[in-house]
Amino acid sequence: MLGINRKQEESKLEEAIKAVFAEMESLTADSAEYAKCVDQLDKLYKIKDPKSKDRTTLKDWIPVIASVGGIALIMIYEQRGHSFTSKAATFIRKP
Repeated sequence: MLGINRKQEESKLEEAIKAVFAEMESLTADSAEYAKCVDQLDKLYKIKDPKSKDRTTLKDWIPVIASVGGIALIMIYEQRGHSFTSKAATFIRKP
């Protein structure tokens, strides 16, 4: 968005959010238009606060780290002259 500074962009977002709220005041909660307004508000708030996006956390990465770490340990053990009866590739989960 060239030529538009951050404060102007935020004020336009605030105006859009207020407009949606004003429109929702005239609707009933069980109407289809109300549901569309709720979806629009959700989208506007996601634009306003980009940090609210779904992100992966360390808790999501723990199984990946454990799997790769286990494979690395087996490969290091096998490189030092020892051998397992199975190979490390069999520990990789298949989708």
